[in-house]
Amino acid sequence: MMASSTEKQTSSKAETELSSKTEESNSFNVCECPVEKVVVYQDRAEVCRVIETTVKKGENEVIVKNLSNYVDEDSIRVEGKGTATILEVTYQTKYDSPSKSEREEYESKGKALQKELEALDEKLTELQAAKVRFQKQWTVLDQFSTSVTTMGASVQQSDTKTTVTKLDKGQLEGISEFFKLYNSQATHLDTSLLQLDQQMKKLQEEKVALQMNMQELGLDANKNVSRQCSIMLESSEPDEAKITLLVSYVVSQASWTPKYDIRVFPEEKKLKVMYYGLIKQSTGEDWEDAKLFLSTAMPSIGGIIPTLGRSSVSLKRAPVVRSGGIFRSFRKKRAYAHRAQPQSELKDFGLGDGGAVELCFDDWAPPIEEATSQAQEGLTSTTFEITRSATIPCDNVGHKVAVGIVDLSPEFEYETIPLLAPHAFLKARVTNKSQYAFLPGPTNIFLDNNFVAKSFLDAVSPAEEFLVSLGVDPAVRIKYKPLHKYEEKSGLLTKVKTVTYKQDIEVKNTHTNPMQIKVVDHVPVSNDDKIKVNILEPPLSQKHPEKTENTDTIKLTKDSHVEWQITVKESDKKEITLKYTIEYPAGEAIDISTV
Repeated sequence: MMASSTEKQTSSKAETELSSKTEESNSFNVCECPVEKVVVYQDRAEVCRVIETTVKKGENEVIVKNLSNYVDEDSIRVEGKGTATILEVTYQTKYDSPSKSEREEYESKGKALQKELEALDEKLTELQAAKVRFQKQWTVLDQFSTSVTTMGASVQQSDTKTTVTKLDKGQLEGISEFFKLYNSQATHLDTSLLQLDQQMKKLQEEKVALQMNMQELGLDANKNVSRQCSIMLESSEPDEAKITLLVSYVVSQASWTPKYDIRVFPEEKKLKVMYYGLIKQSTGEDWEDAKLFLSTAMPSIGGIIPTLGRSSVSLKRAPVVRSGGIFRSFRKKRAYAHRAQPQSELKDFGLGDGGAVELCFDDWAPPIEEATSQAQEGLTSTTFEITRSATIPCDNVGHKVAVGIVDLSPEFEYETIPLLAPHAFLKARVTNKSQYAFLPGPTNIFLDNNFVAKSFLDAVSPAEEFLVSLGVDPAVRIKYKPLHKYEEKSGLLTKVKTVTYKQDIEVKNTHTNPMQIKVVDHVPVSNDDKIKVNILEPPLSQKHPEKTENTDTIKLTKDSHVEWQITVKESDKKEITLKYTIEYPAGEAIDISTV
């Protein structure tokens, strides 16, 4: 029995609707797919998203739309779980015009931003007018003060003398009252001008941000590029089957930088390093409730060892100048379009040779009790797992996540260079006994929960020793006493002048515990055979440090720095002396300089 024309049209329409629904059900916006995990590097990030869908018997196409503009198309990988086989994964770029509703939305947003910009300009104009008024008032006030200081006194000059008319009591009181008014009015004008400048600066920043938003909105309104990933699947099941896909890709415009809080407790001899990561991203997509990993790897550097060329030398020849000038040619690099991966290369996407594909979800390591993340040591890098999920929006603003808390046992030591700064600087010498590799980054230093300084922590590997400067300790007082200098001459035929220098340094410990401190000073180095420098006190040599009472030691470095390592008892003081002579011909003069 043949179907009528109406039946054929109905059947065709139903098939079209079914095909449209199937196509729509297998098409996903990448930003609406849940984030499985994000590995953030120092210059990019790898994002993994989960897609759950159904497939019917035969070939099926799953499309992931609206990929980031900063996606690396060669980095797209797909893994799956379910009774289906992944045949092919391709990256596509499509050019589409915005719809009418999208254009209306862009226009509405543009008008709103334009109104905000006009309001800002109007406010800036008002503030600028107020600033001009205040500046005029300042000019008038300044001119009036000049006239007041001279109006009560008249000066007459002649060839023989200068006569000054004295001010009476009323005039002096009037001038005194004016200066009181001048002081209050000048303070008011200064404060008003400063506030106006601050308000104008803030409005200018808001204006720049608005202009950038309008520029980005214009780019969005005119964009016609759609980036998407097509995944071809084949199912042999007679009925619809559920599958799970894990799509990962690398995007630029993402990074993380380390930041530290170092808390030191000298009485308990403890040091805590609060390790944080600041994550910034402007990839065009938000990472909502994402499992985060921070990696110290730097993919941009690459792993290819550079090739060292051959060095040669030749006689320098005069350049030959031709009438046509100097021409240089540059060979353009060809840009190769992305090609679809054939089925025989599916292993590049983490797939097997065929049959049902099992999704290889990574087994996340359990969190450690003490720290907020766990370090996974690789051959050339370390990855920190952040135990708590976090949302990192696309706003290019640093979002802080806790990497870990490291408890270390420092050794405290003092050092002073009284010639330059008569203060005792406290330092903590620490060995990184944790599993964390510290990257270079800024740090806030707290001493007994009191903020003392901002500093910078250099790169520190596990088991490596590093120093933390804790600032000046006012309880240890350094006195660099005045330098004593006296001269004498000797010799019958050849007169030699000898100048003796004596420098006393006092270290006072007001702590209730003994402390060790390194004191550093220097003696001049002779650059002429006619000049001899002899150290009289303390007696020492460069090769063998001299030991004094208790554990005190003194040594002379190759730069002629004299270093005392001394112990000062509690509530006690100790004085050390540096004494040396300089001998040179009596008819000459010397110049002592510090480099």
